[in-house]
Amino acid sequence: MTMTREDQKQIFGIKWVGRKRFQALITHFDSVEELKRAPVEDLASVPYMRMDIALKVKEALK
Repeated sequence: MTMTREDQKQIFGIKWVGRKRFQALITHFDSVEELKRAPVEDLASVPYMRMDIALKVKEALK
């Protein structure tokens, strides 16, 4: 399953998510809801992500 355009806009709109992180996140997760449910450690393990950025992304998606 691929992420909807709406989900993609929501992720790309996050301050700390540029082109590389955006591509890595939409490749790794199928939806914003899946990303929201994922443990922060899973986000941090995605290429181009770090723990501090993963925490900020989780906070931005609340």
